[in-house]
Amino acid sequence: METGGLSVFIVPITPENEIYMIGLHRYPTDMYSLEIPAGNSDGEAPLLAAKRELQEETGFKAESWENIGQFQVMNGVCSEMGHIYLARDLVQTEDNSQKEEGIREMKKVPSTKIPSFIQSGKINDGQSIIALTKAFLHLGMPLE
Repeated sequence: METGGLSVFIVPITPENEIYMIGLHRYPTDMYSLEIPAGNSDGEAPLLAAKRELQEETGFKAESWENIGQFQVMNGVCSEMGHIYLARDLVQTEDNSQKEEGIREMKKVPSTKIPSFIQSGKINDGQSIIALTKAFLHLGMPLE
């Protein structure tokens, strides 16, 4: 069994409960994917990695960070653990690596639309679904 390190998943949320998501083409599945910002820790502490990934993928810095849990990313294949963060009080810096990351767009999605996006397959990235579900449960937001 291959071992793994840790990865981070960020739910950037506005005071109006809108969630910033990124859209990109995933070559292994040859599909467009609407996802939350995420990535490997590259050996950094989880919070530092989350801050880096959020800025690289969206250009945002967040003033408020909250670790809302962990999950086993692919426990049948590796030991990697995913750390989920809520990022609030967002400030746009325009300093990002979207092009290098293959990110085609960034969308602000009202939280009320997230459950129907998951149900319809508009959001079909499993790790984003896990992180969004944990965020909704943590915030007491409806999943239907």
